[in-house]
Amino acid sequence: MNIRINKENIKWIVVGIILLSLLFLKDRTNKRVVKADPAVTFGVIKKFYSPGTDGGESLVYTYKINGKEYKRATDPSDELNNCINNKNCIGKKFIVLYSKSKPSKSLINLQEELIGDFNPDTLKVPDSFDNFE
Repeated sequence: MNIRINKENIKWIVVGIILLSLLFLKDRTNKRVVKADPAVTFGVIKKFYSPGTDGGESLVYTYKINGKEYKRATDPSDELNNCINNKNCIGKKFIVLYSKSKPSKSLINLQEELIGDFNPDTLKVPDSFDNFE
């Protein structure tokens, strides 16, 4: 396969790098905002899909704060058990950290599923945010 580098190809490479950089900065800003003023609740996975041919999975989760529902999409850094290319993860509940001052900003911990009946009032902001994305 012969790839020719021309101005058009370079333009698209630069655009791709800029878009990836913006996505990275948006994610870091989201984490910074949540860490500055955290509160805790739980979220429910609503969608899970493989958007592209690169094998990267995406999920959408929702959570409620004071009766208002918020939604966020993220690309999990690790595979979720029984979620790849199917819908077994839809409806599962996980801990969500959100910003008290900007509740639309949130992070989810996909490492620990909340199973069975639990009291949301007993959830606590963890000491470490390492597993939240």
